Amino acid sequence: MNKTFIAIFLAIIISIVNYNSVYAQTKQNFNADNAYKYLKTQTDMGVRHYGSAGHSKVRAFIKNEMARLGYKAEVHNFKAPYIENRNGENIYAFLKGKSDKYIILASHYDTRSVAEKDSTAANRNKPIVGANDGGSSTAVLLELMRILKQKEEQLPYSVAFVFFDLEDDGAIYNSNI
Repeated sequence: MNKTFIAIFLAIIISIVNYNSVYAQTKQNFNADNAYKYLKTQTDMGVRHYGSAGHSKVRAFIKNEMARLGYKAEVHNFKAPYIENRNGENIYAFLKGKSDKYIILASHYDTRSVAEKDSTAANRNKPIVGANDGGSSTAVLLELMRILKQKEEQLPYSVAFVFFDLEDDGAIYNSNI
């Protein structure tokens, strides 16, 4: 994972807040090594597509990390409308700022069950590890949760952190997506 990419991604997300002093402090406190560790922890779990051991592990990891950072993890269980017999679990937490208006920062933590567009034909039926997609965005979002928890009193808006499930396979099984 390129640390510059993580820093640029952070800058885009924080600019949404549009609050210069919080942004400047957050930018100074973003730890690319910590974000990379979050990414490495996820990829070490292996593939995280629906039904895999890694999928169960990453759900537990996100909830445990939220608790460790001082958040109350909430879950939204749902039945996927676009893939039969799949039950998802979105994970979310809130941080109260000075306003009752919320900014939503989100990622998805699942990975694709098949690499159907891989340039190597032999890989097209294999699952994807997802480091550059769900893994990196989840890592950055967890690092943002760490930083923003420290700035809670200064936040002009409240923040909802959402980790979506069952995002990555939708287009495989439904050509209307």
